[in-house]
Amino acid sequence: RASLSIFCTLPPVINFRSWFEKKLSENYDDLPVRDAEKQQILKLVPGSENWATALQTLINVDNWKGDATLIWKHKDALKSVLTRLCGIYLINEKRITVKTQLEYPLGNFHLSNGAVLERVNWMGDLSEKGI
Repeated sequence: RASLSIFCTLPPVINFRSWFEKKLSENYDDLPVRDAEKQQILKLVPGSENWATALQTLINVDNWKGDATLIWKHKDALKSVLTRLCGIYLINEKRITVKTQLEYPLGNFHLSNGAVLERVNWMGDLSEKGI
């Protein structure tokens, strides 16, 4: 008999990157990004027309997830923004509907059995599918 009382899963965040890129290209002013974060992101990519373009440039750098120097150098600018936006995506955009049940059956299995979203793990998925 198992004596497991707490169980944790680390499922990937399906379709977050496409949602994120769409938001950045369409209505980035509606995103909850602090002015200080915007300025920090703009400093990292001189010549960018706005913070959203600068952030897209940073995210689209080849192998940015595999480059530990790049990640740690820009961690302060990236971590808070990306984890906040991911939380918003999970709470607001991924409500359980018939559509999400089909797209994301594993996550819906856990949520329908009482699981809760406790936190978003920074750099939790370093695969090609991760952001």
